[in-house]
Amino acid sequence: MDYNNDIQSVLTAIGRTDRSQTSGAAVALTLSVAIECLALHLSLSTRADEPDHREYHTDLRGRIDEWREAAQRAFVEDPAHVRDVLDARLARRTGPEDESVERAQREVDALQQANAVLLLLMEISLALEVDAARMLDGRGVAHARAEAETAMHLAEAATRSVTSMLVANVATARARAADFDAGPMDVRAIEEIAGRIPHADTRLRLDRALATHGRAPG
Repeated sequence: MDYNNDIQSVLTAIGRTDRSQTSGAAVALTLSVAIECLALHLSLSTRADEPDHREYHTDLRGRIDEWREAAQRAFVEDPAHVRDVLDARLARRTGPEDESVERAQREVDALQQANAVLLLLMEISLALEVDAARMLDGRGVAHARAEAETAMHLAEAATRSVTSMLVANVATARARAADFDAGPMDVRAIEEIAGRIPHADTRLRLDRALATHGRAPG
């Protein structure tokens, strides 16, 4: 497989993860591809038998196993949270007027649960970016660069996509607070991870959304 040329087809097949309308499940699937690309690069690199990198490679194998499990969990959990958000939204629009505040709060709470999965996905994508960069910076082997580059590109796309979804969720929570006096979304975890995003434009998008929403309570 030509991994460099296949990046675009992978992104297209799973929903173009740099767009906000994709789902967390699609991002989880994208990250699963990225994880396997890095795993392949690692397997080729360890065959080179570089003693100085052996400990790092062992640690990376452990992280890869953790990422696989987390991505699989997110792939299952995200659709359930999306359904909760949509059900709450429908109930708010069709339910009795005197229950609108309660139903709007239910929507914000469902978005909060969805955010937890998105933040898990971003933890994976950011870590993948770091390790792919390290492998490309000398801890891997030159003849397997394409695999590590593909992992990095997919992880970067996943980071952008998750950022778009978090921005949208924060904006929705802000609207529910303004229109129905729903309680604020707790954005502390989003604030923490925003500071770790290495891409200035992506980080700025999330910072602006958080500034408009209001900083975390407490």
